[in-house]
Amino acid sequence: MQRERARKFFRSPDAAQRFLPVFSAISPHLRPGRHKLTTSDYRSDMPDRFAR
Repeated sequence: MQRERARKFFRSPDAAQRFLPVFSAISPHLRPGRHKLTTSDYRSDMPDRFAR
């Protein structure tokens, strides 16, 4: 569903096909499911995600 929502902002299907595979790989690092984490877990997890 997230990929389809992102796809509607592109002017051509080719541009979407180039961008979306990369977006799918990076997205989990930027969206850790914060609603599932406590504040302290989120704060300790984020520096680890960006250190990779």
